[in-house]
Amino acid sequence: MRPNANRAKLATTFIWIVMGFQIISTISSFFQYLLLKSVAEGNTITPEAANSNDLRQSIIVILFAILYIFSVIFFIQWFRRAYFNQEVKFKTMASSNGWASGAWFVPILNLFKPFQLMQEMYENAENYLLGKKLIDEKKSRKLIIGWWWGLWIATGVISRASNSFENSSNSLDELIDSTVFSMFIILIFVPLSILTVKTIQNYNEMELILEQESDEALHNKSNGDLLDAGI
Repeated sequence: MRPNANRAKLATTFIWIVMGFQIISTISSFFQYLLLKSVAEGNTITPEAANSNDLRQSIIVILFAILYIFSVIFFIQWFRRAYFNQEVKFKTMASSNGWASGAWFVPILNLFKPFQLMQEMYENAENYLLGKKLIDEKKSRKLIIGWWWGLWIATGVISRASNSFENSSNSLDELIDSTVFSMFIILIFVPLSILTVKTIQNYNEMELILEQESDEALHNKSNGDLLDAGI
């Protein structure tokens, strides 16, 4: 098995950062909402105020996109390594570790395959460690990944709807509505971020025990081989 704790830490760190930027984005959208409402009420705003709002929004969108891409990369790297380690540990798996990264990018398949792989990893690790009495039974482990995946799908649908709404907004009222709609994404994005981190951390705890157990077994085998050889 290959070490995976650093990848888990990197993935969770960037997920927290992205969540923070989502909160900043929501605050920025609220300021844009106040600006647009002021215009709708007949107040005059300066070109500088309008340009400042547009620049702020653009910078936040770009930074958010960059950080989000990095968080996805780090998560998939962790996920693939975790699945690879299970291939090493348990030999027979439903898929190859290549699908742990590739399944996210295949249309239709990405709606269920990553969840199936995560569920398989959890069940294998949990059943093995419970059988060895190395962990206590915690039914919430697999419950969390169900909620995690449900929120992941819901966030994807809502984000696409928000982008489509924003791109098709032509009038001032439509732009106000799309701004309000985009602000409500945080209500689902924050729980998703928290559950994603929890999903990684829960599995990482089990994986660390699996690694330790494998290292001890390998060490004992090496000592046994040396004794058999009379060394």
